[in-house]
Amino acid sequence: MGKMTDLGLTLFSLEKCHRVVTQEDFQILYGDASMASLFPGLSTGSFLTLFAEEEQEELKIEVQYLKPLNVACCVLETLAGVPLELMILKREEGLEILCRDISSRMRTLEQQMYLFRYFLTTPVSICITDAEGNILNVNQAFLNLYGYQASEVIGQNPRILKSGRQAPRLYETMWERLLDPALGSWSGELLNRKSNGEEITVMISISSVRNSNGTILGYIGSAFDVSRQKWLEQNLRNLNHRLNETSRLKSELMAITSHDLKSPVHAIVSRAALIKETMGSLSQEKLAEQVDKIIEAGKKMGSFIDDLLDLEKAEAGQVYLATERLRMDRLLRGCVDSIRPSAGSKQIALSCNLATNPRPLRADRVKLEQVFTNLLANAIKFSPDESEISIAYRQEEGNEFIDITDQGPGIPEKDIAGIFDRFAQVRQKVARSTRAHGIGLGLNIVKRYVEMHEGTVDVSNNVDRGCTFTVTLPGCGKVASGADLAALIYDPENAVEDILHLSLENKDITCYLCHSLDEVQRMLHFEYPELVFVPNKYLTAEFTALVEESDLRGCGSKTLIIGIQTQKDNAPEPVGCFEVLETPILDMEMQTLVKDVISYLNRKNN
Repeated sequence: MGKMTDLGLTLFSLEKCHRVVTQEDFQILYGDASMASLFPGLSTGSFLTLFAEEEQEELKIEVQYLKPLNVACCVLETLAGVPLELMILKREEGLEILCRDISSRMRTLEQQMYLFRYFLTTPVSICITDAEGNILNVNQAFLNLYGYQASEVIGQNPRILKSGRQAPRLYETMWERLLDPALGSWSGELLNRKSNGEEITVMISISSVRNSNGTILGYIGSAFDVSRQKWLEQNLRNLNHRLNETSRLKSELMAITSHDLKSPVHAIVSRAALIKETMGSLSQEKLAEQVDKIIEAGKKMGSFIDDLLDLEKAEAGQVYLATERLRMDRLLRGCVDSIRPSAGSKQIALSCNLATNPRPLRADRVKLEQVFTNLLANAIKFSPDESEISIAYRQEEGNEFIDITDQGPGIPEKDIAGIFDRFAQVRQKVARSTRAHGIGLGLNIVKRYVEMHEGTVDVSNNVDRGCTFTVTLPGCGKVASGADLAALIYDPENAVEDILHLSLENKDITCYLCHSLDEVQRMLHFEYPELVFVPNKYLTAEFTALVEESDLRGCGSKTLIIGIQTQKDNAPEPVGCFEVLETPILDMEMQTLVKDVISYLNRKNN
């Protein structure tokens, strides 16, 4: 018995334990001298008074079933807030309790828990290895960064992250610093590789961990992803390069602009001076010829300035689409008619092959007119005299295709890729094929306006000679407002025609009035209206079938039938209508209907 006590005292003296002997009811019999320093005044009385009731009950339970010479261990906090580690040994004379204040250990443990929680939750990737470099632990940020599971990296060497793109000298420098006791750390950028093979640039810091003797126990590395930062830096370098290039081109632009404006100005001034000098001797025919040339030079200068202004507005984001419902064949004919005098001056024939009865589309009329006028003007400028320019328009697979083909010298293959750039400059050695203005504004405007319509413009050289510009536009386009819609009103008795027509036109919706089924059929075939308004009494199966037969729009949406219930009409509510309105129709009701129709059509078209 004594030997066991001596052994216990020997073991716990290393931990600075305090010994108390109590009866089985925890009444103190005696304690060692060190107890007074830990618990002043506790020489008699109950050992339980050190603790709150909850801890007292826990201590009683610990010793309740304790057999002689058996040991029970627990950790309890005193009323003074001191954490005690207790070892209780049951003897014949009572209880022998060994106490140890573990406040210092708990503080250390809390610090360790704090560091471990940081290890678990920090967004910085952390990897811990042993002295041989084998991975002992990694945090979640490491797994997220490289895309591994913990089981895939524990026990592995960090070499699994190497990309093979780093110079060997970098790793030599790294290990020289890590193994140097005076340094013991290295920081820098590494190009590593994720589990999926993707390369990733990280900023990494590695430190060697040593014991008190200086022996290396392992290494801790922390890293964070700087790939986006590197990408931004590269983008910034690219932007700086582009800025320098733009500055250089701006200087060239000023020189070219001065030259291109000076030429028509010089022509105006010289011809005006000639008229003044020969005013009395010039015939009316010669005078008119000189005035026409002055007007032509002025228009050329005005067109050039307009292009500059349009381009600046587009680059500043000050150009917006004002879409409406239009027919591409009619728009193209208008552009051809406006450019015909310029073609006639070079005896260039303009031939059109346009789709018949095409579906309407929703687009900005003014900007598309500028697109095709610029392309036609460009074709005329490069075409030889007495040649031909063809304009072809077709609808295929829900898209609009417009081809403008000339018989000019074509475009050098090396210049095609940049032909739509703002500063594109294509010069042929043949004098008649050289650009009148050398900064390529017209084609750049074409590209910007087509892309605003979510379309594309391409150019290719023809087999024999000349080139073809192809504009591709989406077939229907998005509905932005009532101006992009058309409505057919079928009202044989003129019961709702007036009120509907006024209400729809106030919403900028194009209206077509029909009083017979033949007119309805013709309008459905030629105008493709999005809406059909019809009193319920005329909404028969025959009428619905007529609409469905003509509903071959190919734009992803059907013609929407809106039933009208008049006060005198006792017909049952029709089936298959998008909406039914009752007279009198309030402006708010029509506004809500138009909003719902726009939302519905845009969803269907997407």
